[in-house]
Amino acid sequence: MSISKKLIEEGCRTGSITTDKHGNFIKEGDKEIKDLESRSKHLYELTFPVRFEVNEVNGKSYQTSMTPNSEIRIGGESPVYNTGFTSRLVLKVKSYDKSISVTELIFEGYCPVLAGNDISALIPKFKEEKLPFYLDGSGRTFYLDRKFKKKEITIRISILSPKGTVLGTYDAVNYEDFAKK
Repeated sequence: MSISKKLIEEGCRTGSITTDKHGNFIKEGDKEIKDLESRSKHLYELTFPVRFEVNEVNGKSYQTSMTPNSEIRIGGESPVYNTGFTSRLVLKVKSYDKSISVTELIFEGYCPVLAGNDISALIPKFKEEKLPFYLDGSGRTFYLDRKFKKKEITIRISILSPKGTVLGTYDAVNYEDFAKK
């Protein structure tokens, strides 16, 4: 059962009340929210650099398009505007840290990485918990740490020399979403 559904069903139905460590009365749902708040981090705190050897590189460029919300037609054909091109790289990799099981990286952007290169990849490693609404009617999103997956997205690639010196750094199109503001 999702946290939000549990909050709605149990918190509203039972109205159960407990106390926090300071003796303040809180609803059971608030206790879960406080737990999420205590474990939640900013996205920039959940990005981790990992060093890899690149075994294979597959790149693809594709066209992007959009339809403005003001021009969406219900029951008709909405106009589509071409907005340019972007690139996606899929890298087959091997981590130098044997405890990290990542074998594939996806990079949304341009990067001249080649098979045989050593790279440092900045990986956003988080899971998202969403509450559809809170007491004031607004939604809440919490970002929590998780384990590495076999396939990960990377938001920054630094190509390294054999001695580990950075030869070039390339940011993905969504890099700024994870930067400290």
